[in-house]
Amino acid sequence: RQGDPMGGARQGDPMGGARQGDPMGGARQGDPMGGARQGDHTDEGVALVARLAPRMGLPPADAATVETLVRHHLLLPEAATRRDLDDPGTAATVAAAVGDRETLGLLAALTEADARATGPTAWSPWKAGLVADLVERVGGLLEGRPPLSPPPPSEREARLLAGGRPAVDLDGGNLTVVAPRRTDLLAATAGVLALEGVSVRSATLRVSDGPMVLLSLQVAPARDILPAAGRIASDLAAALRGDVDLAAGIADQESRRPRSRPSAAAGLGGVVVRVDHQASATATLLEVHAPDRPGTLWRLAGTIALHDLETTGAIVATLGAEVVDTFYVRARSGERLQEGDERLGRAAREIAGLLGDGSSATAPR
Repeated sequence: RQGDPMGGARQGDPMGGARQGDPMGGARQGDPMGGARQGDHTDEGVALVARLAPRMGLPPADAATVETLVRHHLLLPEAATRRDLDDPGTAATVAAAVGDRETLGLLAALTEADARATGPTAWSPWKAGLVADLVERVGGLLEGRPPLSPPPPSEREARLLAGGRPAVDLDGGNLTVVAPRRTDLLAATAGVLALEGVSVRSATLRVSDGPMVLLSLQVAPARDILPAAGRIASDLAAALRGDVDLAAGIADQESRRPRSRPSAAAGLGGVVVRVDHQASATATLLEVHAPDRPGTLWRLAGTIALHDLETTGAIVATLGAEVVDTFYVRARSGERLQEGDERLGRAAREIAGLLGDGSSATAPR
């Protein structure tokens, strides 16, 4: 716009906001949106912008843009790290919130500036890549391009799947498991990895026309080196046969863990479980906020499986002493769950009670 105080992030520069003279060039020391105040800091920021924008001489349209940026300043990083980017519902939800390409570009710039101001670990190459991928997908949607299709299995994955027998392949931080279809596959895999000190960042299940399914996981070692694929395959086969007591192993691991101060999640009421039927057209989202402890993903995935539900995808995020795990679930038959499905309600309540006292499960929406 003429005299636009937002200066930047125009076409061809999606990350280019926060220039000199930009009224959003805050997020510095003393930033009213970044401090530890009572109440929700986003709501306080929106109210503050509504008061300050007219005094700063911003035109109403620009003031509305700034208000949108403040209201949704966590939208991109949360969607990028807690949702399946290959699910068209993720980009559609973000596009509906930001409204137009220009606001998306400004929000991308604000996201990076806010993360970098927080600290050096808040804007990792991993997170930056996810946010850039999301911005590209949302931008395409806002410009009228069709959503990107989920990528097909790689040649390596397709070759493993065509083998028709159980297999485990490890390529850097990408772990691929081919196994017979069963609802507890993710839980068993997560349990085996937990005992090896390996954390899971994300997991995606692909169902084939044959008897085998493909479970793709992004993993990272708690120590320097990942275990060999052969060791994971052997331990997983034993776990699926019931020859390994994962519960005992994880309990022993937890007993040897140094005690730490109660987490922020525990201080705010323990475990919170949210159910969302609207975020995806093919699955129901189960989002769990809980204190981090050994085997959390194993516990969560196992509880979901016990209720005859299949996890088709999982996004795992660790935020300090808290985990935020998002599961894409459907009926074991492959059908999408309907609102009010009691299996989902029972699973949510059991998860809330399983991971901590004073926990709560929110009603499905």
